[in-house]
Amino acid sequence: MSAVGFTSVSFPSVLDRNEVRAGVIPEDFLSEYIVENPSFQDRDSMSDKHLPYIANTMTMLSWMKKAMDLGLAMFGIFEDDLVPGMSPRATNSMILGALRELPSTADLLFLEFCGETCASMSAVPRAPHLLRMNAPYCSGAIIYTAKGAQKVLERTLPAFFIGMDTMLAQLIRHGHLEVSA
Repeated sequence: MSAVGFTSVSFPSVLDRNEVRAGVIPEDFLSEYIVENPSFQDRDSMSDKHLPYIANTMTMLSWMKKAMDLGLAMFGIFEDDLVPGMSPRATNSMILGALRELPSTADLLFLEFCGETCASMSAVPRAPHLLRMNAPYCSGAIIYTAKGAQKVLERTLPAFFIGMDTMLAQLIRHGHLEVSA
């Protein structure tokens, strides 16, 4: 991470699927939409397939909350398997360019995404490092502005879906978040 230009990097603890199975899900974490969904079953007999997604979502939301508590104006959350597609110097140049060009209205900057088609992306005027996104999926590398993180926290607690990827895509698709990549 330092080779790419990040100067303050920490590795907070990650919630494990077994901790979710052991019952660390707060009563108010999951919305009625999820609890009433037939594929979900119930809190006590939750399918193993749901556990990693719930653990990931709870972890990401707790990190956002901690960053907000620290008063950070901007911060990134990256998955541990992130591999830049270019040299560290080129990656640094692209990220710095995108951050310089990021509109003040932006909530999130996706550094990695999937599920977006070229036809649904659009150029950002006077910002050659950025593309406006319609509904990107995959949350493996995102830089959050403080106001973007606040919006995510306000709109995803209680969680309306078990996966953070899906919740972010829905918030973006419905115009609640402004994102670039």
